Amino acid sequence: MTAGKNSKCVFVIDADLPKGLAANTAAVLATSVTAKVGDMVGCDVTDGGGCCHPAITQVAIPILKASASELTELHTAARADAELLVTGFSDAAQRSRSYDEYAARMSGLQTDSVRFLGIALFGARKKVASLTGQFGLM
Repeated sequence: MTAGKNSKCVFVIDADLPKGLAANTAAVLATSVTAKVGDMVGCDVTDGGGCCHPAITQVAIPILKASASELTELHTAARADAELLVTGFSDAAQRSRSYDEYAARMSGLQTDSVRFLGIALFGARKKVASLTGQFGLM
C-alpha cells in the first residue's frame, strides 16, 4: 500500500482510556501503519536557521473516539474489505512485557474476543470515511 491523494488514515481510540494510555495507543498504531504504508512519511526538512528536522507523516491522521463495543464492530466491518489496512492495538499487547509474550497471548484468543484499545484504518478515502464518519474527535 502507498499513500496518495485518495487515501485516508484514521485512528479510532477507546474513549474511556486514560490520556496516557490513549497517547500510547496512538503511538503504537502510528508505528504499525508507517511500517506497512509506503510514502506515509516525508523527507527531512531544514528550517531557515539550518537545523534539520526529521521526517514526519505526509498524511493527516485524525484521532477519533469510540466505545469498546464500537471498536469491535469497526474491526469486524473493516476486515471484511481486503483493500483496507486494518491494524489494532489490544489490551493483550498493552499488558505484555515482550513481543513473544504478546504473540503467545494473541494465539490463545479468538478474533471476536480481542479487546481493542484502538484501531487504525488506511485505504481509499471514501471507504475509510464510510466506516469512521460517525465517530467524534478525541
